[in-house]
Amino acid sequence: MTSFDVGAIRLGSDGDSPVSRLDHAVDYGQRGWRTIPITPGRKYPPLKEWQHLATSDPDTITKWWTGLYKDYGIGIATGSGSGFWVLDVDVGEGKQGFFSFREMVHQYGKLPPTITAHTGSGGLHLLFKWDPERPVTNGMATQLGPGLDIRGQGGQIVVAPSIHPNGEPYAWDEARSPWNQELAGAPDWLYKLIFGLEATSTADRASNEFLGSPGAAPEDLERGFRIELPPETGESPAEWIRRTKDWHNVLFDDGWQRHSIKDGETWWTRPGKDPKRGHSAVLHEPDGPLVIFSSEVDPRLLQAGRTVSGGSGVSLSVFDYLAAVNHNGDLSALSSAARAEMRDTIGPAPTVAPPARGEAPPEPDETELSFTELATWWDNPEPTRHADMLPRTDGQGLLYLDELNWIHGESGSCKTWVALHAAAELIKVGHHVAWIHYEDPTPALIVGRLKAFGLGRDEVLAQFHYHNPAGEPLNTSHLIEEARMLGIEHAFIDSVGEAMNAASIDENSDAEVGPWIVKNPRAFVNAGIGCTCIDHGTKAGTYRLYPKGSVRKRAAITGAGLLIEVLTSPTLTSDGQVKITMAKDRHGNCPQGSSVGVMEMKHDIVTGHLLVRVHTPGDVESHEREQYIDHVVRVVADSPGLAKRAILPLLPAASFKVKDDAIQLAIGQGRIRMDDQGRKGHFLYPIEPEAPTCG
Repeated sequence: MTSFDVGAIRLGSDGDSPVSRLDHAVDYGQRGWRTIPITPGRKYPPLKEWQHLATSDPDTITKWWTGLYKDYGIGIATGSGSGFWVLDVDVGEGKQGFFSFREMVHQYGKLPPTITAHTGSGGLHLLFKWDPERPVTNGMATQLGPGLDIRGQGGQIVVAPSIHPNGEPYAWDEARSPWNQELAGAPDWLYKLIFGLEATSTADRASNEFLGSPGAAPEDLERGFRIELPPETGESPAEWIRRTKDWHNVLFDDGWQRHSIKDGETWWTRPGKDPKRGHSAVLHEPDGPLVIFSSEVDPRLLQAGRTVSGGSGVSLSVFDYLAAVNHNGDLSALSSAARAEMRDTIGPAPTVAPPARGEAPPEPDETELSFTELATWWDNPEPTRHADMLPRTDGQGLLYLDELNWIHGESGSCKTWVALHAAAELIKVGHHVAWIHYEDPTPALIVGRLKAFGLGRDEVLAQFHYHNPAGEPLNTSHLIEEARMLGIEHAFIDSVGEAMNAASIDENSDAEVGPWIVKNPRAFVNAGIGCTCIDHGTKAGTYRLYPKGSVRKRAAITGAGLLIEVLTSPTLTSDGQVKITMAKDRHGNCPQGSSVGVMEMKHDIVTGHLLVRVHTPGDVESHEREQYIDHVVRVVADSPGLAKRAILPLLPAASFKVKDDAIQLAIGQGRIRMDDQGRKGHFLYPIEPEAPTCG
């Protein structure tokens, strides 16, 4: 290749490749590839709705790269619109994409020649023709090795002549650029791996071509990544490790604790966490993989793992795990260490026969004990978590920014008002939030309420990210990827019932609701993005503290659950109050069933905004008392001159003391008067406010 110039790049010597950024972008568009600007120094577009704005229209492309985006890089939206998807071989930040790629091709077969690019980090993008019968989406690389990823429907790649954030250029491979190579279809075995189906290993295990002819593999791929099979066993290092390393011993040695065994799978709690607080991973017996749900584990494990479908965790083989913890993710180093062990080991590992019927099982090895040493936890208790969302007037929050919260109430209970107020308060202090909206076809209602809360246009457009799935199931893995690009820290799902209905989930079925929660709201939390679910509630009794449907909803809460009950319905122009009850506080800051606040919304006739405050429990009691006094005054005004004993039955249900106290307080406030007529009784009359005087 010729030397790279940021403004004008020619990749090959064929004389047909474009020169300037604009030339490249127009050429891509002419191929039907949907192009999009890429922010300089980054790897993602500056446009919020880039999936819809990406285009092949030459006029739009010309306007972009001669105007506002003339110095920007170029991206291509992958998927059906551009006619291809991408296998991403990533070697950035210590990832072992080349090694995984070599193992995959060695095991399953050669790939056909196709358009190929070299990324700025030193990896590869292999473009494959779109197959409408086998649509590929982002997050489908769960069966591929570490460092291998997929860019499909809903994704995008950066292309030449863009510059990587590290300063290196993206470049098409000279032998396989778009100007001298056609897109190839991916082989069946690769589709099977992507879709989680069983792929057949090839018998041609001696091949060292990374692509089929024409063209040999790049030298940097060949150097250091050739797979050598030791003659003693005929096994690869990965196969030998899978056969000889016991998952349970590996995890015990690394400080994991066995949490429970369910349906033949073993659930584990990460090092440093009390098993009473829940599990962190599940081991699919007997050989794995280990799927980790917690983000609070050794970051090398998260980097080495493959994101599972739905984005709810990362999946690791025992080979991946040992490479991460013992060799900082260097698969080559683990292979070398394994080969050294293999040379010292002749024949298969010894097996232990199970005990005969009636024979006592062998004594457990010390590493197999299930009990946890408590000294560390006793001496170093974890600090108390305090809620940091939906603050009251005393500064205490009611929800948790980085946890899974649940807000529920009957239809019309103003639960969306409460959730939107929580979102507005986050925006005011600089946070980005997402609103996933199933309840209405347009954002008009939501925007109207945000305006009523007094938020400005600029901060809403910059920090409030709205998504309407249009009745389709959530594509959470894609939303998480986009949320990370936009800096979103908390997502609201409005409402859970509609989201489940879109996915054909029976919200009364534990077996269906549990997995849906893991794949969607819990996936946000596991990705470091808090989530609040808005849901309907039951109508009476103790169960009013539960969201409607499966108990898996309440069990899934890692932050707080709130019951919302309307006292006075607000509108965009009138006052309102709602009562907030703590249904569940996972961190124990508020008792279950306790009244924790009243959210009061008052219309400001000067600004036209709603002034919103969440009052403390003391204010709640005062508020309820004042409400009852208002009832007394209204009843007396409607029925003046009635005896006190005749007024009492007309008041809302309460004890005699509450009613009598309210009457005395109304008298003390000068809002009613009582005429004592001796034996005839005590008669109540309204007091008309004095008319203002002039002078």
